[in-house]
Amino acid sequence: MSKNSIKYIWIIAKDYRILFQKNFIEDMKNQELYLNFFSSIIKFSKTVTHDELENIEMKDSLVNYHFSDDFFIVLITEKNVKIKKIKEILLKIQSSFQNLFDGLYYSENPEIFNYFDETLENILKNTKL
Repeated sequence: MSKNSIKYIWIIAKDYRILFQKNFIEDMKNQELYLNFFSSIIKFSKTVTHDELENIEMKDSLVNYHFSDDFFIVLITEKNVKIKKIKEILLKIQSSFQNLFDGLYYSENPEIFNYFDETLENILKNTKL
């Protein structure tokens, strides 16, 4: 898998506010539509199956989820990625985001999360894909 296999990354608070997002493709559709989709699927899986979602396989994409206590990460990739590598990246993103912003998830200054962009680039650059 290459960095080009990643399409989108979102870090979303438990109240479904987008804390951070990064697009790796030009074709960015309505992000509100995506957010509604993510939240509906998560609510459905918790209510009906009483289980947490890990990924959703689509025709050409794989939607990967990772949950922490205060936020969750959504990573959309090409379908042919190795799940083990995606999980590794998700754990690194979670750890780094928590280390930088723990206690600030409900900040009145949401622009602070933009500083995560450089950290994310380093994670992706330093992770063998």
